[in-house]
Amino acid sequence: MEKFKTFSIGLFLPSLEEKLRFKVRPNASSGLWLMFLLPTCLIISAFKYWVVLTNTYKLLLIFSIGLIFCSISIIRALAREEYVNVHELWFFFPISLLFYTFLNSGILFSIYSGVFCTLLYCQAYIVLLRTFPKSFTLGEAGLTAQAFIILLYTTLPHFYYSIEEPIVKTGQSSTVIIQMELFGILILGAFAVNFNLRHYTFYFSMVFIFLTTFLIPLHIFLKRSPLLWVLNLLTKDIATMKVVLYWLICSCLAALVILRHRKMAGKATSAERKIFHILAIAVYVPGLMYECNLLYLGSGILLGIFFLLEMLRNLTIPPLGNLLQESFTALKDEKDAGILAVTPIYLLTGFTLPLWIHPSPCDLTDSAFFNFLPLMSGILSVGVGDTAASVFGSKYGKHFYPGRYSIKFYDVLETYAL
Repeated sequence: MEKFKTFSIGLFLPSLEEKLRFKVRPNASSGLWLMFLLPTCLIISAFKYWVVLTNTYKLLLIFSIGLIFCSISIIRALAREEYVNVHELWFFFPISLLFYTFLNSGILFSIYSGVFCTLLYCQAYIVLLRTFPKSFTLGEAGLTAQAFIILLYTTLPHFYYSIEEPIVKTGQSSTVIIQMELFGILILGAFAVNFNLRHYTFYFSMVFIFLTTFLIPLHIFLKRSPLLWVLNLLTKDIATMKVVLYWLICSCLAALVILRHRKMAGKATSAERKIFHILAIAVYVPGLMYECNLLYLGSGILLGIFFLLEMLRNLTIPPLGNLLQESFTALKDEKDAGILAVTPIYLLTGFTLPLWIHPSPCDLTDSAFFNFLPLMSGILSVGVGDTAASVFGSKYGKHFYPGRYSIKFYDVLETYAL
């Protein structure tokens, strides 16, 4: 019976929500398979590109194994409609031993790694579901918690390895900049919620956290000014500046679309929202071909900007809070049932995840030609496939194939488009 409940956990969600005091996104499946997506991709990438792995990525290989075992424990506990018991996380010890044995990590760091991928991951999972009701399915919460834990975990190794060996590669520098930006925004969010920061206090805190968690640490990591480094990357040659100008034009078009729908009565349809998918394709394809490192850096910075805008919207901080809320109301879809606007974040993540998890996505010519098809997978699935499915499915999506597990017509269109 327990085995059956594990794989049909969506049928027991009302009872599960009541007992564990959280709310998942309505009208969606549990999506438990997502809890294995990120660690599995990291493990496969590590073995496939072992020659170019950094020390931090090698740590993530074993870390991902711990996440998989912990995810299994979480699913088993959810099937029993209980929390994960501490004694179920016994694999904390062998995972720590793997860090100590195969990567020659010290005892304290091995324990630190084992704690992060087990105990802290389980805690982050429950906190996410309770803090953001109706924003995630069970699987989406697991994937988000894993990304959050990986971000926190890799901060210390990056600091340690940058002291031993200065960071000189563009890709590694971009990774550290993205990581510290997201880390600072997480701290800002915690301060804003716990200390009820509003108006000027929010912006003063933002400047202070920017200096203490982003600018100063990055001077230590990179041994140079991060702002000047980014500026140099943006203006390194005429071709790069043309690409940046082209991206700015695409961004302005997206802003105009948002303003247009904000002024219109009623909500945008699914097909109308796909204009953002088309604009994203227009940004990513030339970026992968000609400015791979800049696309990698820009996508990570944009993710942090999305988080910052979500804080401004949810806390109604002037002058953008009300404007963002009106735009959100006009463009939200069924995935935005909770307090978070997850649709733009999911769109960005879907396009960029292949680029983020690849150990070395950009070659010496700043292009992704050698890994073009794998890095295009997000664009093909989310950009091309999902757009075709939505546009045609909005008209023909009422047709089902016979059988217990019916397939919608637009699913076939998505497969055909890919």
